Amino acid sequence: MPRAAYQVVLLLSVVATLTGCKFYWSKLGGTAADFNRDSLECVKESSPTAEAAKYGIPSEKIYKACLRQRGWVRENGPGGDGYFRGIEDFE
Repeated sequence: MPRAAYQVVLLLSVVATLTGCKFYWSKLGGTAADFNRDSLECVKESSPTAEAAKYGIPSEKIYKACLRQRGWVRENGPGGDGYFRGIEDFE
């Protein structure tokens, strides 16, 4: 592979990695305060014990289901206003 082609492929790989597939939560009319409140409540509901909830260690499936039940939608998005990152570090 010629050097220039290799550099283009490498550059595209780096850009794809940096922009990556990040998932965000959004809700029509939802604010950061709304998301933070709901996320904290969902951590409590999804944690196996009260001690685990203090450290934000939830069950991924229960945490996501809880937020969905509260009207939040998880999608691959650009971030920014109206999009919030949950505590999950799964993707």
